[in-house]
Amino acid sequence: MSSNTVYLVSGANRSIGLGLVKTLVVRDNVIIFAGARDPAAATDLQALVKQYPGKVHILKLVSASKEDSEAAAAFIEKVAGHIDVIIANAGIAETWAPAHEISIEGVERHFKVNAIGPLVLFQAFYPLLKAAPSTPKFVVISTRAGSIESGAAVPLGLSAYGPSKAAVNYLTRKIHFENEHLISFAVHPGAVDT
Repeated sequence: MSSNTVYLVSGANRSIGLGLVKTLVVRDNVIIFAGARDPAAATDLQALVKQYPGKVHILKLVSASKEDSEAAAAFIEKVAGHIDVIIANAGIAETWAPAHEISIEGVERHFKVNAIGPLVLFQAFYPLLKAAPSTPKFVVISTRAGSIESGAAVPLGLSAYGPSKAAVNYLTRKIHFENEHLISFAVHPGAVDT
């Protein structure tokens, strides 16, 4: 269907995700599907759609929503037929409490968005990754805080965020070793003020 390199970036409405879309869109022969919780409010993405007609498509994509992921996959299949690169960027860091103070609900929310969300994304788009004409990539935006060795020593609470990122780091490596046809890895972009 498409000879373009096809990207999906989740959490694309601001910060790292928006920066990735802005960086990718200036390349030749690309189609970028930009996932956002609220496409109507994603004004920076809307501007890119107008500036680069046919290269950027905004999708409703709420982390860990099977329905959103499946609907987005169906749309991308019709438009491009495959995905070459998924950048699972959507994530939260909503609390800085230490372990003895963190709410269980806060931990559950961080795991849902930061660990389960990328897994839902991977599962929904797996057939489109397999359809890629060359080796597809599944990239997860992670953090040093998800390192069991060094992250636990960071002098911030992070008692929900760090463990959720440790879980997604494990899942990302597991995906890599279970799928010979694709490359999967997590990256730490450095500290970001969002």
